[in-house]
Amino acid sequence: MSSSVWKVFQLGPLQHARLFFVEPYAHTFLPRWSLWVTGSTVPLVELVAGALLLVGWRTCEALVALGGVLVLVTFGHLLLEPLYEFHTHVIPRAALLLFLLVMPHARTVCRSTTGWPGDFERGKEARRTVQVLTKEKAPRYRRPEGATSYLLASPRTSQAKHLTTTLVQIDPGGEQPIHKHAPEQVYFVLEGSGLMTVGSETQEVGPGVCVFVPADTPHGIRNQGQELLRYFSAAAPAFDTSDLLSTWPLGSESEEAGKDD
Repeated sequence: MSSSVWKVFQLGPLQHARLFFVEPYAHTFLPRWSLWVTGSTVPLVELVAGALLLVGWRTCEALVALGGVLVLVTFGHLLLEPLYEFHTHVIPRAALLLFLLVMPHARTVCRSTTGWPGDFERGKEARRTVQVLTKEKAPRYRRPEGATSYLLASPRTSQAKHLTTTLVQIDPGGEQPIHKHAPEQVYFVLEGSGLMTVGSETQEVGPGVCVFVPADTPHGIRNQGQELLRYFSAAAPAFDTSDLLSTWPLGSESEEAGKDD
């Protein structure tokens, strides 16, 4: 960081380009204009990326930029000295960049930033230790058989990577039809009663009952009572992102209420 400050504010980007790029590489195949542009840009990139690392913002992009500078500098040294000693310059800096990149904070920020707009807000969300999800704000689906499902923690709605959780309500006489999927799953009945089928077995379930569904096993549940049947489900590994988008196509209840106002 201190060297980039010296290069930018004392030596100056143009002087840096002349001393370390244009004059040393004038005899090479590299175009002269590219030497001026690269030599003037490198100290600015080092300064900005170093500052971003210090404040903990855009960490992933900063590390990528510094990695690019390291590759560029290594190429330049090898161009002048084919037997350039890696251990004196490249290996220590590469080790430092690798260490910073594998730190938990850097991995979280890199995973949570998928584009420039809004990256900072997503990065802050990723660093939160508690994520609160509510039924009212959950994406939904409604089945003609009388089942409504609310998508809770999942890769679509939270920082969850390995599971999908839902809250399902089934009207009296309604059902979650027999189906199967690759993730294994559990149903935990919260309210009401029904008939749960897993594979070739069917039995009555009620509040407090937890049913395990193995992977790729046909299963479903029917509400044969006179009250609402509610259960919580969790599946692991998580459903594919495409399935999360197509299976729960409806907006949340709060969004629907806002449209009605």
